[in-house]
Amino acid sequence: QDDYFDLPPRAIAARRLAEPGSVGLGEVRLDLLGQHVAAFVAGASQIVKPCVLRGDERISSERLDFGGARVLIVEGTYVSRLAPLHWRVFLTADYRQTERARRVRARDPIDEHTDAILAVEHRIIQQDKSLADVVLDSWFNRPARLP
Repeated sequence: QDDYFDLPPRAIAARRLAEPGSVGLGEVRLDLLGQHVAAFVAGASQIVKPCVLRGDERISSERLDFGGARVLIVEGTYVSRLAPLHWRVFLTADYRQTERARRVRARDPIDEHTDAILAVEHRIIQQDKSLADVVLDSWFNRPARLP
């Protein structure tokens, strides 16, 4: 979902500092991502999707050729809300449990502001757990089927 944010990374970070209430679903172009998923499901051979160029701090576009693929994996914080998805997996790990991986990735600062943003996102996505077909724990190894 990273390519579907409405602004490049530094611009999003600046907006989040200036407007903490901006964190959430409104930052992501879920409508466009949903259209692209629907195009795949309908048999489209390709789409033109956004492409975040981190170094240039801008959003470009790129052609994505599905190449006859029969499976599309859509990953991101809010993607469980998309339709049509045939299978949804919910990971119960929260931002505290993934801190080590975030430190290794070194993409975003690890500070109180980032933790506050991640806490907001965590509260939002907890609502999506009920949409999941499978729930995995933080080690990805204990699937539990939801009723």
